[in-house]
Amino acid sequence: MTAGAKEDYNYPVISNSTYDRMKSEPPERLDNCKSYGGVMDDYRYDHETVKGFILSSIFWGVVGILIGLWISVQMWHPAANIPPYFTFGRLRAVHTNGLAFGFGVGAIFGTFYYITMRLCRRPLAFPKLARAHLYFFNAAIALAALSLLSGHTQSLEYAELEWLLDIAVVTLWVMFGINIFGTVLKRREEPVSYTH
Repeated sequence: MTAGAKEDYNYPVISNSTYDRMKSEPPERLDNCKSYGGVMDDYRYDHETVKGFILSSIFWGVVGILIGLWISVQMWHPAANIPPYFTFGRLRAVHTNGLAFGFGVGAIFGTFYYITMRLCRRPLAFPKLARAHLYFFNAAIALAALSLLSGHTQSLEYAELEWLLDIAVVTLWVMFGINIFGTVLKRREEPVSYTH
């Protein structure tokens, strides 16, 4: 290839009239996206759930950082401990679990939902389950924080949650797995490749 030459990828070109026609078609007519020049029906992807997980992740990350700042102040200014709920020992567990699970796992869920839809070229297999997953995730993180603040733990590092919340965590991962594997099994893109 010579300098300045562009490589031809043969991307489909969509005219404005084709795009307008795609937007006006009922969703059931768009199942076969090849009738529109091979263009994916992008607007049917569940970006709201993905955005919900990413925003939740950011929220729990900010909460975790603020609690981390508070417990750092408590280390050099003991009067910042407010017994019985806002002491260093209880806030530290909320801080570590909030960042590990609220921030980290929330970002993982959102990212994997986004990647799976793009790689498989189809919306999530169970979009209502994904939305319920988002709400249940936030409820579980909030209940975990309240449980840790009230002192109900198993006294195990990064496994402090009580058995009832452990069941909720397992349920979250099962909901996630059903949606991811269901989407992969119903994919439109036969050879799943991430190099495009």
